[in-house]
Amino acid sequence: DMTVVNNRVVLSFNGVTYTRGQVEPLVEQQLDIMEANYLNYGMTMDRTDPDMIDAARESVISGLIYDQIIIQKADELGCSLTEEELAEIEATAETTFQENLAFFRDVLYGGQEVSDEVICADMAIYGYPTSVEATAEALRAEKLEEKLMATTTADITITEDDVQAVYDSELAYQQQDFDSYPAMFETALNSGSPIYYTPEG
Repeated sequence: DMTVVNNRVVLSFNGVTYTRGQVEPLVEQQLDIMEANYLNYGMTMDRTDPDMIDAARESVISGLIYDQIIIQKADELGCSLTEEELAEIEATAETTFQENLAFFRDVLYGGQEVSDEVICADMAIYGYPTSVEATAEALRAEKLEEKLMATTTADITITEDDVQAVYDSELAYQQQDFDSYPAMFETALNSGSPIYYTPEG
């Protein structure tokens, strides 16, 4: 009975449980992301390889645990999202989702008329939310992490030298990687990662 199988708890963390039915679709999505990264480097990946499946599952579980740490720590410190913040996120989720669709349509298809279903499949590969509801969930997680960071670092002073040191380090790291593996630049750009160095061409 697949219902029984999918309802089986596969992860429990501080009173929060996740079932197989919740985790396995995320594992499949993570395998899609891994496979796309391999293709960007001109390589193929066997998604049925037990080691690859284990790596994908470990990544998903780590992400779920991280999300719960943020949620529970924010609740502990009294910096959970307010009703006003939640309402604002709900109001902007549709716009954000449509902007992501337009971005991927322009980058991957040169603005051609391609169905939203095809674009969403591409977005999933790069880890982007593929619905308004999923976009709202991602925005809530992002906002909560920002609030928690602001609360826990309120008494920390960052100097210009600190900022410059981080910038220099990231610049050197990206220059080495992007010059050696140009496909990494495209992957970082498409995923929305901060870009400190642009390779020639």
